[in-house]
Amino acid sequence: VTKNYFNALRIYDLHLKYEFNSDHQIWIGRFLNPRISNLITVDGLLLESDINIFSVGIVAGTRPDWEDFTFNPKLLEYGFYLFRSDSLANGYIENTISFFQQTNNSKTDRRFIYFQHSNNAIRNFNLFASAEMDLYKRESGVEKNQFNLTSAFLSATYYPVREFSLNVSYDARKNV
Repeated sequence: VTKNYFNALRIYDLHLKYEFNSDHQIWIGRFLNPRISNLITVDGLLLESDINIFSVGIVAGTRPDWEDFTFNPKLLEYGFYLFRSDSLANGYIENTISFFQQTNNSKTDRRFIYFQHSNNAIRNFNLFASAEMDLYKRESGVEKNQFNLTSAFLSATYYPVREFSLNVSYDARKNV
């Protein structure tokens, strides 16, 4: 590679995290947050606070450029999420609901709600599910607030022994 090193190098996660205490934290840099995994990489800031049984997060930043994955200040995004994790005798259940708005050159590009669920409540079995519903659409230059399911994903993994696993998944994500 002699030109544009980002054609060969993709940095997905490189951030600083500071925990004020056990209930409050801040992330700065390029990060992937497993609580909002469909958002992919964010270049920016995340503030998260635990309030009773919930975690509340606020995210502001930009999306990487879709051609070479470099920083692109024209692709602003911001939003918030509400997360809950419950422990079980043999595992966990985690749920997230979030709202995000993404822009392109300061114009609304996408506004959506995102749901995420994961658990391993059944021994040797992991389940992950997510769905996105768009709330905004621009058609022929006319902006509309419209509810549209744009993503549904389900993945189930069974691992009877550590060395062997079976996975099945369903993906009905649309390219938005």
